[in-house]
Parts: sequence; C-alpha cells; structure tokens
Amino acid sequence: EFQVAGATSAGPQKSRNEDACYPSPAEMKRTGAADLPLLPRLAIVCDGVGGHEGGEEASQMVVRSLQLQLRSLLTEAIEQPQSIPPEVVIDQIEAAIRVANNLVAQQNDQQGRAARQRMGTTLVMALVLPQRVETPQGPADVNELYLTHIGDSRAYWITAEHCQLLTVDDDIAGREVSSGYSFKSVAGQRPDASALTQAVGLREYEKLTPHTQRFLFDSSGVLLLCSDGLSDNRQVESSWANYIGLIVKKIVPLSAAADSWVELANHNNGHDTVAVALKSVDMVDDSAALDESDGADVVLAGA
Repeated sequence: EFQVAGATSAGPQKSRNEDACYPSPAEMKRTGAADLPLLPRLAIVCDGVGGHEGGEEASQMVVRSLQLQLRSLLTEAIEQPQSIPPEVVIDQIEAAIRVANNLVAQQNDQQGRAARQRMGTTLVMALVLPQRVETPQGPADVNELYLTHIGDSRAYWITAEHCQLLTVDDDIAGREVSSGYSFKSVAGQRPDASALTQAVGLREYEKLTPHTQRFLFDSSGVLLLCSDGLSDNRQVESSWANYIGLIVKKIVPLSAAADSWVELANHNNGHDTVAVALKSVDMVDDSAALDESDGADVVLAGA
C-alpha cells in the first residue's frame, strides 16, 4: 500500500520559490477520484536553476509535463495483463524527460537566454509500476520502483532502522568520485564541488544523461525525495530517525511529516528554497514480499 505527500517552501531568505514538487498540497486537495489510483505511484521533486524567475518557471514546467505524460504509462501498466519489460519502461521514462527537457530548452531559446542565464532544473522522480509476473507458484503481483534523477536533488530509502542514500549528485564532487578520480572526502573540499554538471533544460537532450535505477520493495519504509535545500549540511542523515519512525508507526500523517521536513530545512539550512516528496510503503504481508529461499535482504537491479 502506498501513500504520497509533498511540500515546498521559498524559505526565510528567498522571495520566490524555485522548487516544485508533485503532488503539491494544493493538488492533493483538488485531485478527483479518477486520479486516486494513479496518484500514490508518482512523486517528483525539481529544483530550478538560472535565476529566480527562470528557475521557478523551469521547475514547474518539468513537474507539469512529467506528471501528465507518466499517467499514460501508469494506466497501461494497470490495465494490461502482461508485465512491461524494464527496458521499455526506462525508454518511456526517458522519452518523457526528453519532452520536458525540450520544452525548457525551447523556452530558453525563445527568450534569448544564453550561458549562465539559461534556466533549467534538477529532477528526482519515483514511479511505482504494478506488474504481473510469472513465478514457480503461479502469477504474482509486484510493484517495481523506477527511480530517476538528474542534478543534485536526492532520494533516500528510510526504515525504522536505517537511512540509505540512493542517488549520486550530478555535481563536480560526485563526478570525481563516480569516475574513481578522488575520494568523497577529498572531492568535497574542492571550491567548485557543488557546481552542477547537468540539469534538465539547459541544453539539448542528447547531452543529458538521466540516471534510472530499478528496485523491488522487500520491507515497509519511506522514500524521501528532496532538493538540496533539505539535504545540504547532512540534514537528512542527522535527523531521519526523529521523523521517519513517527510515519512508520503511523503516529503522524504523511502530509504533516512532509511539512516537518520543510520546517527543518528552513530552520537549520534556510539559505535556499526547499521541496520534499514522501512516499510511504506499507507491506500488507511482509512474509509474502520475498521468498525466503532467495536469501536476499534487498532486491536491487541496476538499469
């Protein structure tokens, strides 16, 4: 069972909000009943770059474009009896990102934006597809998580026992570590360590490299998507235990938890805008989630 909630804020120092999320609190209030089967399966966070007005426009444009496009993929997965091959899913996700990227890039060209004035946005997105697969025991329903990110917005998988970062930032430090040129502690000391190496909309899609991972859920927990307004200064790593336990134990509703993360970011960081999306995963029957004979605690397939 899935629930999803989002929250965003301009923070105490900014007049405009460059961050955007799906679903936003306003969207949750006006969503029609026909959307409810699809809504819990999609969560998006974008952090705009390229100046206040440009960043705000880019992040909202990409969120709107992706959530509209991915509804058709979700509908297809729900209605058809066969599972969709992972490579096909990834192709469709990247096709949706291509459309969103080109929308922003075209807007940049039309407005005559060049170099550092070009607007763009980071992206982290979680899409959960229901799939019907064949097992030795017969057909079974599973849920596949496709996690895509571009830029330095992050995804964390958090349970009552641990917090795991699932993404690697697309910045100079992340590039140095991923390429094997430097250790994280050394790369992070560079003066340009946090400079982005890519973002949606800054250039044509052919120069963009989305990162998509495929997961299967094997336990209850919470997927946290956030912009660097929250993740800066290791706020998630140092604070997760105080927040996620309340969600897992159903002490606070998910929407209140999203608001609490935003308040934490504003209070402890405060230098940037912030967006948060939470997706709670509740295993109805944990014993049936995985066949114990598999001997796996975490199922992760890189795509």
